[in-house]
Amino acid sequence: MEKKREKIKKRVMAALELPSAPAEELAAVLREVKLHRLYVDRDITGLLRKQGDVRNVQELLADADIFVALDRSFTDRIAAIGARFDSRSDELYHTMLVHEQQLRSTCGLPTYEHFNTAIEVKFLDEGHYKNPLDFGASVDYAMSYFSLTLRSFLEAGEKMGAHYESAKFDAACLHLPLSGEWAIFHERRSIWEHGHAKGTRHENVAVFDASRSELLSAFRVSLSRLRGVRQGESFNPMTHPAVSGSTRKLPIDGFRSNDEVKSAYMTAQQFYSEDLREEVRGARLCEWIRAYTVVKEIAKKHIESHPLIGQPATLLLHKNADFFLAEFAAAGIPVKSAEQILCRFTFNASSKDILDAPLIPFNDELVLVPTAAMLIEPAFSLESLLKSIRSKRDEPNHELQFIGPGFEKLTRRVLTDAGIVARKVKHKNRDCDVAFVLEEDVLFLCECKGRFQTSDFRSYVELEAELVRDAAQQHRKTCDYFESNLAHVRDRLGLAPAWVPSRVVRVILTSAKLGRVRISEDFYVIDENMFYAFFARKKLSMRPLTSRRRTFVHDARLDGPITVDAFVAYMNDPPSISRTRMLLEEREVHFELDGRNITFKDVECYGELLKEHKEGAVWTFPGTTVHHYS
Repeated sequence: MEKKREKIKKRVMAALELPSAPAEELAAVLREVKLHRLYVDRDITGLLRKQGDVRNVQELLADADIFVALDRSFTDRIAAIGARFDSRSDELYHTMLVHEQQLRSTCGLPTYEHFNTAIEVKFLDEGHYKNPLDFGASVDYAMSYFSLTLRSFLEAGEKMGAHYESAKFDAACLHLPLSGEWAIFHERRSIWEHGHAKGTRHENVAVFDASRSELLSAFRVSLSRLRGVRQGESFNPMTHPAVSGSTRKLPIDGFRSNDEVKSAYMTAQQFYSEDLREEVRGARLCEWIRAYTVVKEIAKKHIESHPLIGQPATLLLHKNADFFLAEFAAAGIPVKSAEQILCRFTFNASSKDILDAPLIPFNDELVLVPTAAMLIEPAFSLESLLKSIRSKRDEPNHELQFIGPGFEKLTRRVLTDAGIVARKVKHKNRDCDVAFVLEEDVLFLCECKGRFQTSDFRSYVELEAELVRDAAQQHRKTCDYFESNLAHVRDRLGLAPAWVPSRVVRVILTSAKLGRVRISEDFYVIDENMFYAFFARKKLSMRPLTSRRRTFVHDARLDGPITVDAFVAYMNDPPSISRTRMLLEEREVHFELDGRNITFKDVECYGELLKEHKEGAVWTFPGTTVHHYS
């Protein structure tokens, strides 16, 4: 990434050193400065200040000064906390204790009752929260902030070792108020860097307003839909005849608990797998699921075996690497796979958070924060872990090779189950993933883009950009070719030799959830859930968090036979998006900076209900039955 940034910096400097540039070119350069955070570079800001009479440059520098100052204020506050400790490892140890104490308090688990400082966390926007699902988002704040500080502790490179002192625990508690503030600031900065927050400044007030950004609203809706589905699955108990607490058989041949059944099912959905045998980063999917399950079992056993916390050290679990390797092996994971998994499970400077990499290296041991480990959902943790691993070219791993074919296969299966002939059409170097006909003469040509889910604004921006740029360019060429060479389509779909469509509809399908419709003028761009819901005739359902009873939303487009008009109308206004958009609310978050009030305005989805239940859409266990309870 550093090499790429330096290359971009050189290009930007060369453009800024020119005597003058057209307004459009300068605007493009300024976008690069923001997007790649070059406004913190002295060489760049020096060149920008020479053009201080240009309004766009003035605005960028004024905005950037505020974000740099806010960032510095957080850094100074974090450094002030660190100054209270003898070493970075000292701070890490006491911060781990604080984090575990906080999570136990939140989850109602046994805590150490003799700390001087009571655990209390407040969030800047908690006044908007309407139910536990809203509050769950704020718990993520604390998790991401702890992981951020954890990375900085490990980067220090010193030998880890410490012992508990009450004054140091009190000092580590000072991190808690920062957790929500830092996460909120970090996201608001990203929104501004992508050009979706307009800054206005007065004497002692600065306002960054993103509340009118359609892309931000789309991201919020996308994330809300993702949370709804994931929470819906977590509230959907499953069981299986092959459950045995001590089995060494790996999913889907055996399961150690009903939770592992559910995790296996959701992993199969996430990765479009039929048997969980695909290998990822040195281990099969079934082995990754089992390893996360084992870590959760170890954490649960530790908590249950200490109903009373006699000393702070008991909050955490300390074991050497051989212990975890032995536990993995005893649970049926081959040694080579176990070694690869342990390496990825060990938190390092590039890890995202401890739900993905739950083992923290400390004092020649690996420390498990038990309550955090209990919160792991293997399907989501594995996806997040893989997203954080970069390729040899230092690029994010956004796609696995087997996701695309699996996604295509599922799409064709959904159509086949609806009684529609659907095929892949290939000729020479042209490839249409899914082709099908409705009402005898309307041809649909579909491109499938299997992608991981997006959980941050930057990733969602990149997702939409890829769909309307790269995917659209590719699919346009494909459609043009097969519309001009219909013989290949006729042959694959078993159509008459003289068949000609009265209309061709071009569709791009993605596995990642979208937050708005018609992001492209030339194509219908929809996601898997929309596609499945229409052709499987699945009405949107909502369920209160306190009940298993669902309320189904009537949709006339899902009644009667499948028609072209109904499908087009559905793509133009999918209920999963329109209903979620009703949850959008404007909000304001305030920061103080040297006597100046900094206000961020944006939108968020609150009061979410569980929705988009997708029962049996991807995978069922061969030869047996998965039991769902609704």
